[in-house]
Amino acid sequence: MYQKRMMRAYDKNVRPREFHEGDLEGPYVAKNAFFGGVLILTEMDGKNLSNPINPDFVKKYIT
Repeated sequence: MYQKRMMRAYDKNVRPREFHEGDLEGPYVAKNAFFGGVLILTEMDGKNLSNPINPDFVKKYIT
């Protein structure tokens, strides 16, 4: 019962982060956003980054 209460209290404050193709992520643009949350980023000039990245390390860039 305690664990369920704690889980509800934690889940109340958690906000899922959704990324879509074309979103700005700092100096990069999201090229592909996969179901598991993995992002493939490109630079502004179109060069792809070599490895996919976990979205926990990315912050949305708002202009």
